[in-house]
Amino acid sequence: MRQFVIFLSFLMMLLHDSANQIQGAKSRTDMAEAAYTSKAIYLGNEAILVEHKSRKILFDPFFQNSFNTYQLFPQSIRQSLFKGGPPYHNIDAIFISHAHADHFAAIDVVRFLTTFPGTKVIAPGQAIDQINALSKTGQLSKNLIAIDLAYQDPPLPLSLPEITIDAVGITHAGWPRRAL
Repeated sequence: MRQFVIFLSFLMMLLHDSANQIQGAKSRTDMAEAAYTSKAIYLGNEAILVEHKSRKILFDPFFQNSFNTYQLFPQSIRQSLFKGGPPYHNIDAIFISHAHADHFAAIDVVRFLTTFPGTKVIAPGQAIDQINALSKTGQLSKNLIAIDLAYQDPPLPLSLPEITIDAVGITHAGWPRRAL
């Protein structure tokens, strides 16, 4: 199974940037403001919303299967996400780690992108193929960035406006038995 990990480097960037802001703060108010420019909100299973300054990224936010093991989103969060209600508004990018049903549902990604066409989706080619198969006219392809990394491939740098991330291929838990 090929999947990638990008949120760790993004979170490290947030922590580094926040630490630098706090260190450079001239007053307690500046320090408090700097400390709260970054936050992460747990949504369910491996899903998380990371916010830094005006940028928002979702990781593995669209899935519908808990396999009777993993935490699903509360319905209120799911509804707010699809309506773009705070804090789930103005999402810059969505990262999908891999195309398993407890991390990814193409139908939900298509629904979200149709409503919020400014959002980019970065995902393995397998997930991108599923999204494209559901997209009626291919109009979503401009929003999609496919990444296919194998284990031990060098990190792949990605840049979006004001967002820089390194994608890294890792093996899935239970690999190679659970490899696709």
